[in-house]
Amino acid sequence: MYSTYYKYGNPKIKKRSIPEKIGEGTYGCIYKPSLECVNNEYNILDYDNLVGKYGDLESNKEELKSTELIEKIDPKNEFHLPTPILCKPKTSGIDFHTCDVKVNNGSLLVMHNGGYDLSNFCKNYLMTWLKTNKISIFLKEFSKLFYGLIVFKKKGIIHYDLKPQNILFNPEKNRIVYIDFGLMTKKNSIINDGKMGYEGSFHWSYPLDNYYLNKKHYDEFMGESMENKKMYADVFLKKINGQEIKDKMIDDKLKIHHPRAFVSFFKDINYGNNLLKIEKTDIDIFFNTLINYRGTYDEFADKTVDTIDIYGLGMTLQFVINILFDKGIIKKELFNELTILSYSMYNFNFEERMDNPELLYKMYNKIIKKYV
Repeated sequence: MYSTYYKYGNPKIKKRSIPEKIGEGTYGCIYKPSLECVNNEYNILDYDNLVGKYGDLESNKEELKSTELIEKIDPKNEFHLPTPILCKPKTSGIDFHTCDVKVNNGSLLVMHNGGYDLSNFCKNYLMTWLKTNKISIFLKEFSKLFYGLIVFKKKGIIHYDLKPQNILFNPEKNRIVYIDFGLMTKKNSIINDGKMGYEGSFHWSYPLDNYYLNKKHYDEFMGESMENKKMYADVFLKKINGQEIKDKMIDDKLKIHHPRAFVSFFKDINYGNNLLKIEKTDIDIFFNTLINYRGTYDEFADKTVDTIDIYGLGMTLQFVINILFDKGIIKKELFNELTILSYSMYNFNFEERMDNPELLYKMYNKIIKKYV
């Protein structure tokens, strides 16, 4: 599968760029251009257009394995990068002391350079790119992400980690792709895990209803008195804002992963100043919807899982257009129409949240065609 995307052959001797560390995470360091494989075992001709992740062998194996499912559903690499190559790195001439991460049994994952994640690109590189490109190129390319959701649903697959940081845009190739498939799984597996007691937590990039996929959490909430149910929204709001909480019983029942990250999330997806009011409104909408829900757990789980990725792409779209509008790149009319579309995707009322990716794809393209 590599031959279509990696240049192979008997490499000519040429002076190549010196790899520099451009990123560092829990499991290793990213170098651009990539480090080389020992003995160039894959006969790669040009490392300069690739990036390499130097890290533990086991963690790199896990990352490579996570691409197996996406390769099956997107074999032509329409909305994801080609499969990386795993090899042992050549160590001569490279100062590994630049990598502060302790690496055991070092290995190299050679990958295509997908560009910048959308958060980094929109905040730091967008204006430079626009000096020689039109925003219409980016907005039209963005529609490919909606197409990806269509494919995911047809295959019964959930990415389960869609956010601006897990979508790349290459400003040289004007190409957008999904990345980070470590949590990608089948819809049925998520629902079955929830019934078996999967211990999740509230996370800023997931819809709040994702927490109640755990049937124990769901049944516990539904069994609360109406008085207690009405206290959940207030406790949740105080918890993410670091305020004192007197009701410790409900506090213990709301397990939130990095509570303060929710404040940044609300700030990123809303174009306004009254942040606390916006937080309260959306959180109230969610818990009121849950309080008044009359469907079954199975119906609830089906709707939530069907919209997890839609929610992630919707809030990503809102994050992007907020920056575009703030910088004066798009007009108010386009901003308003895309805001309506994006909110339908990350609506805190899970019953009203859009769950049809084909319709969303058509709606997005219709709006873009109208304005750009």
